[in-house]
Formats: sequence, structure tokens, C-alpha cells
Amino acid sequence: MLFLSAGVYLFLTIDMGVNVIDWIFLFVTGVIAYHALTHRNEDGENDTGHQLFGAIALLFFSRVLFVDILKLF
Repeated sequence: MLFLSAGVYLFLTIDMGVNVIDWIFLFVTGVIAYHALTHRNEDGENDTGHQLFGAIALLFFSRVLFVDILKLF
């Protein structure tokens, strides 16, 4: 099983050096951050838990975007 997952990992590497896993991670954390930061409860207010985890997801999103994909830092 390890050999298969290593082969899939090597297959998902793009020629430019940016990994497809990074793009998938970027998309998923972006969706989570967007949902968590724009979510409202029945009263029309934001929940503290949604804001907290949305901010954490946005932090990971920006880290992967700037460091791993754009290679700015």
C-alpha cells in the first residue's frame, strides 16, 4: 500500500514544482474559511467557533498560497 501511495504522490507532482496536493489543500481550506467566516446563525449573528476556525483555515490558506505555491517567502 505504501508503494501505491508513493506512486500516486509522484504522479500528482506538476512539472512546475507545485504539487497538486497543495492546490487541493488550498481549495479545501479556502472553502472552509469562506463558509466559516460568512456563516450566520438563526439570529443573524456570527458564532465565535465559526469565526475562530475560519480564521485558522484562512491562516493555513494564506501560508500555503504564499509559501508553497507562489514561493514568496
